[in-house]
Formats: sequence, C-alpha cells, structure tokens
Amino acid sequence: IHKKSYQELNYAKHDEFYPLVDTINTLNKNLSFQEKIRSDFLADFSHEIKAPISAIKCYLEGIEDKVLQMDEKTLGLLHKEIDRLIRISGSIMDFGAIDRLEHESCTLARVDLVEMLQHVSDEYAPKLKKSNQTIEFKSGKKFYLEIDEGKWMQLLHNVVSNFNKYAGDGTKLAVS
Repeated sequence: IHKKSYQELNYAKHDEFYPLVDTINTLNKNLSFQEKIRSDFLADFSHEIKAPISAIKCYLEGIEDKVLQMDEKTLGLLHKEIDRLIRISGSIMDFGAIDRLEHESCTLARVDLVEMLQHVSDEYAPKLKKSNQTIEFKSGKKFYLEIDEGKWMQLLHNVVSNFNKYAGDGTKLAVS
C-alpha cells in the first residue's frame, strides 16, 4: 500500500475549476508514487552493489593481512565478484521499466549449496577473523539445488555480511 506522501489540494466546489484541481491532485499523487518507486529502486540497487564491493574489499584485506594468498583460487574468486558487480551494474543500464524487476527471469542451474557457502565464508574470512566470528558447517556433504546462482550468491553474501556486522564479536553462525 502506498503511503500518502503528497499534499492534496482541497477544493469542495464542483464548478468549472473542479476538473482542473482534480487533475492536479491526480498528477501530484502519481508523481509522488513514481518518486517513491525511484527512491526504493535506488536504495535496493545501492544495497545489492555493496555486497560484491565488500567481498572484494575482504579479499584485498585478507591478502594485505597475509590471511589469504594471492594465488589462482583467490584470483578466481576476485574475478567472480567483479563479474557479479558488472552484472549488477549492467542491470541498471538495461533498466527499461519497473515491471522488469518484478518479472525478472531466473537462470536455473544445478549448484552445490555447500560449495557456495564455503566460497562466501572464505571471502569474509579476514573480517570474521578480526571480530573473532566463525561459520560452522554442520554437514560436509554436497547439497545440490536447481537455483539461480547469482541471486543465491547475493542472498548468501547478505546473510554473512549481516552476521559479521550485527551478530557481535565472538559469535558463531551455524549452517546445517
């Protein structure tokens, strides 16, 4: 439900000016609604773009702190996050209509969720180490799902990032 955030002109007379005032009120209401959509979109976009940037920063801090090696694996993970950043920022360039976001298609693939979780955990290792936080995997088994890998990767980044920011020092995230 759209909260009323516009000022309506009160005009009680039903004379020749009433249709004009009614049109102005309708236009004002529509513009207010469009502004809310734009504002929400920018907030969502900003939130989505922060995750890969934070992941890249974690990798770089880990390399600086000598917690991570600048090897082929780390370089591959950095490339993956940069590709994700490019996809997210590219989506803004394609943005043609708000409806597209509501009906965005998914690209399903068979993905090992445990491997994805480990990938995200490895990315945040330097930040988690600084705050004495751990992520514990209850199952080492592979767990395959048919999912949109990019969307799930974003979800996992958000979960681990929020854990790191808000759970507090010395906490453990148990994943089962």
